[in-house]
Amino acid sequence: MQAAGVIPSGKNIDPGWKTALRKCGVDGTALFYYCAGTDDPSKASLPESQEQEIPYTGYYQDVYLRFTGADAQRGTDLRAGTIIPAAAISGTVFSRPNATYGKGPYIIGDGNKYLVTATALNWEVAYPVSHLLSGAGVHPSSNVWGIAGKQVTAMLAIEATELEITIPGMTDGEKIQVVIWDKKQQKRYEEIVTYHPPYRQMLKEYDLILINKHTGQ
Repeated sequence: MQAAGVIPSGKNIDPGWKTALRKCGVDGTALFYYCAGTDDPSKASLPESQEQEIPYTGYYQDVYLRFTGADAQRGTDLRAGTIIPAAAISGTVFSRPNATYGKGPYIIGDGNKYLVTATALNWEVAYPVSHLLSGAGVHPSSNVWGIAGKQVTAMLAIEATELEITIPGMTDGEKIQVVIWDKKQQKRYEEIVTYHPPYRQMLKEYDLILINKHTGQ
């Protein structure tokens, strides 16, 4: 995942970067562009030309996402990242911007190697990344932070939201134990239920939910 600066490219690219990009389905000898982000609201309006602009929104498969550097918790807009020309891409484009705005794409891959080209602070990016790596993950409409695992899943609700999650490695019909603590660390819910993906559960602001694979009778 890109953290800062442009991803190296061009005729004099380092051999290591060239190999890494090629394994992700990208020709690193092409010239990439960089869109710099800003936390100044006056500079975050629509530019006259969007040729080198990172858009606000995109799609992963058919799921609408806001994952282009908008930090919803701090109210800043840091849409920054590398823009790779389509001609340099031989791999699969897994996530792309809204067709009506800006350039991209964001996630390119070949086999099990992936390149995320934009700074992505919004929680919704966790969905395509985790889904690509494990075939599972939290749906982007669920405003939660946490880790999903086959044995244990822990999620903290950032606001009142519906958790919608497909748990990696877990099959339809398995038993799970669900425990929810409120923001005062008081247990408000505990039950053993049958898992049917995706699992859905309403959460209040700052609820902590723990989902364990149930091994008892």
